[in-house]
Amino acid sequence: MSESDHHHGCHSELTDEFVSFDSKGYFKCKEIQCTKSGWIETGASLTGCDENEVSCWNWILKKTVPQGSMIYHRCNQYKCSEQDWMLVDGEEDPRCTGGKTGCKYDNFDVSAPFGTKGYFRCKEFECTEKGFTPTGEQNPGCIGNGCYSMITREVVSFDTKFYTNCQQYRCAKAGWEKTGMMNSDCSESDMTCWDWMLEKNVPKGSTLYHRCNKYECTEQDWMQIDGKDPRCMEMKTGCKIAHTDELAPFGTKGYFRCEQFECTEDGFKPTGARNPGCVDGTVACWDWYKNTSVPVGYLFYNQCIQYKCTKRDLIPTGEMDPRCDDDKVACWDWYMETSVPVDYTFYHDCIQFKCTKRDLIPTEEMDPRCSS
Repeated sequence: MSESDHHHGCHSELTDEFVSFDSKGYFKCKEIQCTKSGWIETGASLTGCDENEVSCWNWILKKTVPQGSMIYHRCNQYKCSEQDWMLVDGEEDPRCTGGKTGCKYDNFDVSAPFGTKGYFRCKEFECTEKGFTPTGEQNPGCIGNGCYSMITREVVSFDTKFYTNCQQYRCAKAGWEKTGMMNSDCSESDMTCWDWMLEKNVPKGSTLYHRCNKYECTEQDWMQIDGKDPRCMEMKTGCKIAHTDELAPFGTKGYFRCEQFECTEDGFKPTGARNPGCVDGTVACWDWYKNTSVPVGYLFYNQCIQYKCTKRDLIPTGEMDPRCDDDKVACWDWYMETSVPVDYTFYHDCIQFKCTKRDLIPTEEMDPRCSS
């Protein structure tokens, strides 16, 4: 190892390799990031990990795992222990045979270890013994009919609003945008989460179910944890909404012909509440994006389709949301763990890469943090 090696990234004592600037990882519950000055703590902590019960971050599966868990990386096996990951001597990844140790990238002069996932031209691929193999998933940034939620890992419709780290965001054509509204019961010193099923703030440690998955409110916002909604059966995961042809998760509340209904294991059941806009014989509908009653004749979009409020309730008009785009292109920044638009640039192994309509390509610019 030469002195110049220190100027191209940070050395990982665990895997005995150099990683690029901006790489992140966890060590004994603390998040660390590679900078020009070396590894530094970011201030974030690993959810489900503390001094009394150390857990490990599985960087292949992208989730927290308990002590005793195993992981393969570049043919070596590691075990999660009280001291974090430890190399298991003598154990090798059974996928490493015949001199094959991973998959070669087309646009990088490096080899990805088995299990690595990434995106190319909007499709997700995983490194297997047969090479990079499509998983069937898509880069969420390439989906032009809404915004991707990193919490629930699904695409939500334009105009959807949610809170994270006390700030409210709205799904717009350009992606998630701040609305300027703040969660009034939330602060940096007293972080809370917005429970979108109950429509209220809840403290750290609270849990909720959404589409059969379980989530916990943490200092970093909602995090998916182990456990499933007990209401979910093999063939029953929610309630079918007749006028939008969507599946609502258990606990969802909505209005139909002025009556409020809730999705239960037995289907939509009346709660006894009424749409507040339906008074003195007046008919109204409910705009769930604005969370308010709307009059007959009102128009709004949901999942790229326009709906109109009528005396019979909401009906599709046949018009499409002009914001929807089936040909949207995006790339993936694995340091930020998010989709990025065309023309976005970032550095990897001292080389600048640019997102184009053909995917990431190297430019002639070098990372100024690197020196020979």
